[in-house]
Amino acid sequence: MDLLFDDLMIFNVPNVNKKTCNATGQEGLCIVVNSVEYGAHQVLLEKIIKATGKNMSQDVLLITPEENQIINLTEQIPTHVQQVICFGVSPKSLGLNAAFRANQNYKTETYSIVLTYGLSELHDNVTKKKALWSTLQKL
Repeated sequence: MDLLFDDLMIFNVPNVNKKTCNATGQEGLCIVVNSVEYGAHQVLLEKIIKATGKNMSQDVLLITPEENQIINLTEQIPTHVQQVICFGVSPKSLGLNAAFRANQNYKTETYSIVLTYGLSELHDNVTKKKALWSTLQKL
């Protein structure tokens, strides 16, 4: 049987960088932040985590993808992680095909995820910082 297919739609599928991101920490909280943002605002992130009662070096799995790096978040997160907070990282760059609102806690089958503004935006905008704090208090 010979079938001829013409007028097919062609989709551009982005190349996914299979490189494992820099990850440290062992606990049930995962932070995803762009490596450049993390380098510039590491102190701010540590203050945010400390305000939640956690220790950045002991309680957090930190994932720092490079600028414009597409990662598969599900492949990067160990099974013990229960909460993921992403600072300034788009859902598309995490391999998530969904629309998210900033500072909303969304549940998946294995973990909860919050996407929020980048650290530089939080540093310069008290209103956005307060909105994040309100969400973090509910976790």
